[in-house]
Amino acid sequence: MGIGGSSPSVSMLEFGFRAAAQRRVDLTALVARPPDLVDDVLHEVAPAVGVESLSWPRLVTAIARLRLAFPTVSATTVCRHGSAADVLVEESDGAALLVVGQRDRSVLGRRLFGSVTHSVLNRADCPVAIVRR
Repeated sequence: MGIGGSSPSVSMLEFGFRAAAQRRVDLTALVARPPDLVDDVLHEVAPAVGVESLSWPRLVTAIARLRLAFPTVSATTVCRHGSAADVLVEESDGAALLVVGQRDRSVLGRRLFGSVTHSVLNRADCPVAIVRR
C-alpha cells in the first residue's frame, strides 16, 4: 500500500487493512521519498501547490490503531527513497494487491508531479485498488 501525503491516507490504510484481513495476507505500508535534492525542492514548493504532509508520528499512530482493530494482519511500515511510482511498481512484484490513492489536483499539480496512480496502473505486477481521497 502506498501512503501519500494527506490525511485521507488514513482511509487508504483502513482499506488496506480490511483487504489484507479478507485475503489473509501481510500488509506493507510503503512511504516513498524522493532523493534528497528533490525532497528539498518539494518541501519549498509543496505549500504553493497544496501538498500536505502526513507526519510520521501520525502514520505510526494510525497503523497502531488499525493493528488493534485487525489483530490477524501482520503490518510493516517501510520508507524507501525514489519516485513514488517507481517504488510502488517495484513493490508490486509478488503482492496480492496494491492500494493507491487518487485525488483531484489542479492542472499545475498534475503537470508538476505527474500521475502516480496512472503510472502504477500501467506498470504494476499485481491488481491495483484505487481509494479516492
